[in-house]
Amino acid sequence: MKLSFSIVLILLCLSGYAQKNNAINSAQKEVDNLLAAAQKSITTDIPKTKQLLKRALQISGRYHLENSMGKIHSLSGELAGRASNYTESLAYILKALEFYKKTDDTAGTAHMYNNLGNIYDSTGQMKKSEDSYLAAIRIYETLKDKAGAAKAMMNISITFFKQQKYQPALAYAFKSLKIREGLKNDEDLAYSYATIGTMYLYTDKFVESIEYNKKSLRISDRRNNAYAMAIDRINIAKALTGLGNYNGAKNYLSQVLPIAGKYGDKRALRHAYEDLSAIAQKENKVEQAIAWLNRAIDVYKGTDDAYTELSQLVNRHSLYVLQKKYKQAENDLLAAENIVKKQNMVGEMEGIKRMQVNLYIKMGKADEGSAVFEQFEKYKDSALSATSLKQINELKTKYETEEKENQLNKSKLLLAKKENEARTRNLWLFGIAGIALSTLAASLYSYRQQQQKHTLKTAILKIDGENRLNEQRLDISRNLHDNIGSQLTFINSFMETLKLMSDAKNEAINDRINNISTFTKDAIVELRDTVWALNSDEFTFEDLRLRILDYIDKAQTAKENIQFKFEADEQLESIRFSSVQGINLYRTIQEAVNNAIKYAEATQISINTKVEDAGLAISIIDDGSGFNPQNNIGGNGLYNMRKRIEDIGGEFVLKSKVGEGTQIHITLKGNLNA
Repeated sequence: MKLSFSIVLILLCLSGYAQKNNAINSAQKEVDNLLAAAQKSITTDIPKTKQLLKRALQISGRYHLENSMGKIHSLSGELAGRASNYTESLAYILKALEFYKKTDDTAGTAHMYNNLGNIYDSTGQMKKSEDSYLAAIRIYETLKDKAGAAKAMMNISITFFKQQKYQPALAYAFKSLKIREGLKNDEDLAYSYATIGTMYLYTDKFVESIEYNKKSLRISDRRNNAYAMAIDRINIAKALTGLGNYNGAKNYLSQVLPIAGKYGDKRALRHAYEDLSAIAQKENKVEQAIAWLNRAIDVYKGTDDAYTELSQLVNRHSLYVLQKKYKQAENDLLAAENIVKKQNMVGEMEGIKRMQVNLYIKMGKADEGSAVFEQFEKYKDSALSATSLKQINELKTKYETEEKENQLNKSKLLLAKKENEARTRNLWLFGIAGIALSTLAASLYSYRQQQQKHTLKTAILKIDGENRLNEQRLDISRNLHDNIGSQLTFINSFMETLKLMSDAKNEAINDRINNISTFTKDAIVELRDTVWALNSDEFTFEDLRLRILDYIDKAQTAKENIQFKFEADEQLESIRFSSVQGINLYRTIQEAVNNAIKYAEATQISINTKVEDAGLAISIIDDGSGFNPQNNIGGNGLYNMRKRIEDIGGEFVLKSKVGEGTQIHITLKGNLNA
C-alpha cells in the first residue's frame, strides 16, 4: 500500500514538473515571437513596439526567463534613445548589459557595448563612447561577427569625426564599408552610404553628399525605415541649400515633417524646423524664420542631452539676433560655449566663435570682436592642422588667407628667430640621441663582459632610454607647434584684422600683404610637416598616401583646370618608413607637383606608387611644357628634390624634354616592411 502511494506521488510530481516545463517552453516561445515583432516594428510603429515589449516583460518576469530580459531591456533602451530620452535609454542599456553578462551571452554583451557607445555619443561623453565601441569591436572580432564589427566600426568613425579626429574616423568608416559591401545587407549599406554622405556634407562636397544620401534614401524608402527616411531627406535638403537650390531643399524638408511627426522622431523634427528657418532667413523672410525657430525650440523642451541643449541655445541666439535682442543672444552663446568646453566638443567651438564674431560686429563691439576673432582663428587653424576628410577621396579644405604689409619685416625677424630656436632644439635632440646611443652601446659592452644576470636590467634601461627620447622628441614637437605655431597664427589673425581696415584701392600695400600672406602660409605648412615627422618614429604608407591626397585636394581647389590622378598599389599597405624617409618623400612629391603647376603649365599630373624589387617606386608625370635638364641644373628645386631622396638612400631620376612634359622616378629599397 505504501509502495503504491509512493509511486502515485512520484508520478504526480513528474507530471507537474513536465507541465511546468511545457508552460516555460510555451512562454519562452511567445516571448521570442514578441521580441521578433518588436525588433521589426521599432523603426515603423513605436506605440506597437512599446506594447510588444511590455507584454514580453510581463511574461519573462512571471516565468523567470532571464535569457530574454537582456533583449527586452536592450530594445527598450533603443526605443527611448530614438525619442532622445537618453537618461531612460542609458538605464535600460546598463540593465540589459547586466543580464547579458549574468547569462554569459557574449554576443548580447557586445551589442550592449555598441548601444552604450551610441548613448554616450549622443550625450557628448566622447571618451566613454570611444571605449564602449572599442570594447564591442573586440568582442565582435573574437566572435567572428563581421556584421556586428562593421556596425561598431561605423559608429566609432562618427564619434571620431565629431571630434575632428579624421584619420581614425576614416580608417574605421572605410573598413566598415568594405565589410558591408561583402555582406550585402541593404539596411547596413544604407547606413554606410548615409554616413559617408554626411561627411561629404559637412565638408562642403554637396554634389557628392546628395549622391550618397540618395543611395541611402532608395534603400530606406524601400524598407520603410522611418528614421532613415527622415534623416536622408534632411541631409539632401542641407546639401541642396548649400548649392543654393532653396525650393528643392524645402520640398525634401516638407516630406520630413509628416514622417517625423508620425513616428515621434524629435531629432528629425528639430533639424527640419532649423533648416526651414535657415532657408527663410536666406530668403529675407524674417517672420517665417522666427516661427520655424520657435517650433525647433519647442520640440526639445525637457530633454536632457548636451547636444540638444547646445542646439536650443544656438537656435535661441539666432532668434534673438533676428529680433535684435543682442544682449540675450550674447548670453546664449556664452552658455553654449560653456557646454562645448565641458563636453569637449572640439568640432563645435569654431562655429560658436564664428557666431560670436558676427554678433559683436552687429553690436558694434570692435574690441570684443577682435579678441574673439583671434580665438576663432586658433580653432580654425587647429581644425586645418588635423588630417582632413579629403582622405575619403576628395573633401575640401581651404587655404588660410591674408596677412599684412607693415608687419613684413617684423614677421620675417620673428620667423628667423623661431627657426634658430628650432635648430637649437634639434641639435639638443640629436645630442641627446647620441648620448643615449652611446650609453646603450656601453651597456651592451658591459653586458658582454659580465654575467647574464644583467639581461633584464639592461633591457629595462634600454626601454627607459627610448621612452625618454620619445618624450623629448614629443616635447620638442609640442614646443614647435605651441610656440612657433601660435606666433604664426597670431600673425595671420592680426593681419586679417588689419586687412579689413586697410584701403582696398592701395594696390602696392595689398601686393605686399599678399606676399607676406604666402610667406607665412608656407611657413605654417613647413612647420606642420616638421611636427608631423617628429610625432612618430615611423609611418605607414597609408600615412603618406593620406598626406599626398590632402595636398592634391588643395592643389585641385586652386587649379580646377588641372586633372590629377593618384594610384597606389594595394601591396604597399605593409610598407613602413622612418620619420625622415616619410617627410623627405612627401616634400619631394609636393615639390614635383608644385613645379608642374607653377612652371610647366600642365593640364594632367599623375602620381603612381607601387612595390618594385622589394622596395618602393614612385613616379610623378606631367604633360606640361617640359625643359632641358642640362640647362636648368638646380632650377625649380631640382637639386633639393634629388638631395632629399639621396639622403634617405633612394634613387632620383628625372626625364624631361621641351614640349613633351616631365617624368620623375623615385626608388627606395631596403627594409621597408614592418
